[in-house]
Amino acid sequence: MIKQLRTLWVLLCFGFCQLAISQSYGSHTVGGWIEITPLGSSKYQVDCQLLTTLSGSLALINSHEKRVRADTAVELRIYDSAQKYVTVTAKLLDGVFYSQKDTSNKLMSSKQVAINVHYRNTFRCTVDLNSTYIKSQINVNSLFLEFYCNYTGSILSPYTIVQTYGMERSYENPISRTRVYLKELPTNEKSLVYSHVGFSKLLDYNTNTYRAVNYMNHGAYGKYGDSVVMELVKPEELPGKTNNYSKGFSATAPFYSYCPDSSNTCTPKPNATPPQGFYFNSVSGDIVFTSAKENQLGRYAIRSHQYRKNTSGQWRYLGYTELHHAMITWNYLVFMDASDLTLFPTFVMPASIDLCEGDESTTSIKTQVTQLLNKYTASVDGNFPDASVTTDYSTGNSTPTFKIKVVARSGDYSPTPGIVTLRVHADSNWTRGEAARSVPVYVHKPIIPVIAVSANGCNNLKGILKSVNTDVPVKVTWTIHEKSLSSPAIYTSTAKELVYAGLLPLKYYIKCFVVPVAATCKCTGKTVIDSLDMNALWPGLDFGLNRNTVCLKDSSKVYFASNVKNFKSKVYYSWEVNGQSLFGLKDTLSMNFTGATTLKLTLRDDSGCLSTKTFVLPVDTIYSLLQPSSLSHCSADTLTLAATSTFSSHYWMGQYSVIDGNGNTIHVSQDSIFRYYFKDARYYVLSEFTSNNGCYTSFKTDIQIDTTQLRFKAMPKQLCKGMKTLKLSDIGASPSGGTWFHSQGSDNSIALDQFAKYPSRVWLTYVYDNTATKCLYAQTDSFWVTDTVKTALGRIDGICKETKLWDAPVAFKSSSAGVWYSPTSGLAIDSMGRINPRNSSAGTFKVNKHSKNAAGCDYQSEGQISIAPAVLSISGTLSITSGKVPLLVNFDGKNSISGATQYKWIFGDTKQSPKDTAWGTAVSYTYKDTGKFYPRLIGVAGGCRDTISLGAVSARLLSTNQLGENLTVNLYPNPTGAGNEVVLNIEGNNKSRSITVYNAVGSKLSSHRIEKGQQQIKLTAASPGIYFIEVEGVRNQVRWLVE
Repeated sequence: MIKQLRTLWVLLCFGFCQLAISQSYGSHTVGGWIEITPLGSSKYQVDCQLLTTLSGSLALINSHEKRVRADTAVELRIYDSAQKYVTVTAKLLDGVFYSQKDTSNKLMSSKQVAINVHYRNTFRCTVDLNSTYIKSQINVNSLFLEFYCNYTGSILSPYTIVQTYGMERSYENPISRTRVYLKELPTNEKSLVYSHVGFSKLLDYNTNTYRAVNYMNHGAYGKYGDSVVMELVKPEELPGKTNNYSKGFSATAPFYSYCPDSSNTCTPKPNATPPQGFYFNSVSGDIVFTSAKENQLGRYAIRSHQYRKNTSGQWRYLGYTELHHAMITWNYLVFMDASDLTLFPTFVMPASIDLCEGDESTTSIKTQVTQLLNKYTASVDGNFPDASVTTDYSTGNSTPTFKIKVVARSGDYSPTPGIVTLRVHADSNWTRGEAARSVPVYVHKPIIPVIAVSANGCNNLKGILKSVNTDVPVKVTWTIHEKSLSSPAIYTSTAKELVYAGLLPLKYYIKCFVVPVAATCKCTGKTVIDSLDMNALWPGLDFGLNRNTVCLKDSSKVYFASNVKNFKSKVYYSWEVNGQSLFGLKDTLSMNFTGATTLKLTLRDDSGCLSTKTFVLPVDTIYSLLQPSSLSHCSADTLTLAATSTFSSHYWMGQYSVIDGNGNTIHVSQDSIFRYYFKDARYYVLSEFTSNNGCYTSFKTDIQIDTTQLRFKAMPKQLCKGMKTLKLSDIGASPSGGTWFHSQGSDNSIALDQFAKYPSRVWLTYVYDNTATKCLYAQTDSFWVTDTVKTALGRIDGICKETKLWDAPVAFKSSSAGVWYSPTSGLAIDSMGRINPRNSSAGTFKVNKHSKNAAGCDYQSEGQISIAPAVLSISGTLSITSGKVPLLVNFDGKNSISGATQYKWIFGDTKQSPKDTAWGTAVSYTYKDTGKFYPRLIGVAGGCRDTISLGAVSARLLSTNQLGENLTVNLYPNPTGAGNEVVLNIEGNNKSRSITVYNAVGSKLSSHRIEKGQQQIKLTAASPGIYFIEVEGVRNQVRWLVE
């Protein structure tokens, strides 16, 4: 009756809460388990752990104090093995928010209540089995006792509502149960505890567009080394009274989980994408499923059996603890924002982690997530002694890689695995729940190999792996070393038992390396070493092989045993080639080997002693030699041949024979590097090599020398624009058949009148491709195209200004026709190239000659001269100009331009020539004959000279008066050219006068007369020279220069 009233009251409260909070999305989770702690003296502490949700009741319970006052006690039943029970009361000890890391935070708010949906109430009592009351009700010496916590009556909060889907009845009382075998559970050690019941938040999100994956582990571990076996059972309402599941649901499938066939009964596949079926791991307690229906409440119970070995090594049963639990899958809360909904990443744990004592292992767990990204963190728990986790965010905050590290210490070996649970959280306080998956960790005994090595008769060796200590499957590698451990292994075997024949009288070291078969097992491999001294044990059997390499395709080479020692009687031979036994006992072996070969030779005598040796014969390195099959060069040169090998950086010594195009051997030499000067077109070289083992090989190398040379027979240096076109064939390039390249393209002609400016330099490249030898040749040359073809005359410097006439055609050796001119002002030059330095300025002048040929090309020869500044301006004075013979005349010379000057006097006394000359500044001369004499003065300075006339000296028998008039007399042009007229002008002429012309030596050449009042008369000289004009009545003669 009380129960019926309570149920009616709860239904009324349910309706009230639906009015207080819009819709019933906030359903309630109820679960519990019991913890038993032996206190000694038959006393037991019993803690009933009850988990409830506060969702939907916040309007009535809005503080922690109200929460604690709401539930004050539960009913505790204790059953003996005969199912008699006694009832006691467990009072409320405390209550905490359970699904968060900080359980001291007891503040209640709308969001916190919605998110922190699990609230744990602890009800405790101490049971004394020596109590008279308890002894009167049950058998306290029973093999085991079962403890039930029944949350009934006012004990269940009147503000909570439990909705149960998938069950036949919509409502039932939650209970929990623990069975304890009193003699097995140690004092002060709790029975099995569920440490993470309320931490998971189950999600639907949206089953149409995205199926949320749920990972749970309630944390029932036991001590490390215990064996915990779990099973899913029906939840009970009262002891022995269960509630049946609706169709399609069961104790092993309490939620409607995703199955490809929508059956909810498919074979669980926890690592599928998404996971299929409802997966429960009976060793670790992992629960994995994908919600296939929205807003479903699943009721389930887990019974966890705990076993432990006693000091005798026997497994003992400690009992079991049941967790009764109800969980709802969430879709959406109207009073939560979407950021509070967390979808955890999916990840897969390995089937197990295996390692040995003293080793450590790190396992990377990669994650992936596609909805509602968060930054995820992780922690690990379980019963393994030394486990930790680090997080690698290099792949993203929402898809980190978790690295689980486990360390196995000495003494951690256990036949049962430890459990490490990875718990992934979406916030630092874990309020948004977690995703949890576990991995069993198996710690094995370390590998400690023990071997035994012995001589096995007739120079044979035997090694046995006696034990390895570990329970891990192992594999073994044997190696045998001669003389020292550091020497290379002469034999390697992976057989469990080592057998080797063919020992020498040496000390042998045997290594045995043992490692796990499975690469995933983190057990350090161990090496054990033993030795065998055959100096004392060796029977002396030994032999070798006459060859250590293979000569390819050469059956003439014979293989036989060499240095056969200490066999006691006739020896029989047994050959094995590349694993194939040969029939017949032959002393020697001859075969056409085609590659590297393994020869196994066994020698046995009549006494039964045998020795077996295996010879691994590589192909002789001579067959690795490389030489080019041909060499070509585009000119005569010294070429080099050398045989190289992949086995050595050295060159092989060989015989090289040079054979010419007629097949004649013209050179033979033995060398490692062959050099020869090849000048003709074709040769070949025969290279022959023989190895130390007698193997032979040869190479034939064709040598081709291209002797082509490019030549231009008539490459011009300068052409004129007026020629219009140059045919490149006129240049005469050889060999023919090549291609010309120039600025106008690759035509065989060049338009000379198409250049933008003149002069232009034209570059020509002739390319010839010898297709037979694949040699490419090119030659480049150039010429100038000008509108005027210019040639250089050269340069002449230092022309004296005192020079009367300078002939450019003669000086420049340019006698061809043309018109001479100077583009530089200040130079007196006529069209014939005659230059008068005296009438020119001192300085440098360009001198050009221009002509034109019949093709219309202008030719210009260009030269340059320089006229030195004048160094002479001389004058001379005579002491007397007339008198009776002998007439002594004193001459005095002067140069008005400073500088060293030499003076030469020519006195004009032809009868005394050449005695009528003298050198010096002041001289004297006596005229002994009568007549008129015309003395001259030559001045010399700086390599230049000048001549002046000094007038006339009259020597007579009698002295006469010389009259003179002051007249102005001018001669122009002066100088003048031969055959050209000059004008003699007498200004103020007032009478008729005679005019006489003398040459430079005073001889009279012509006479003329000018009448009174006439002022001008024209004179002509036929040839160049210096002339003197005497005018009657004028004291001084006029000097006339004719060029």
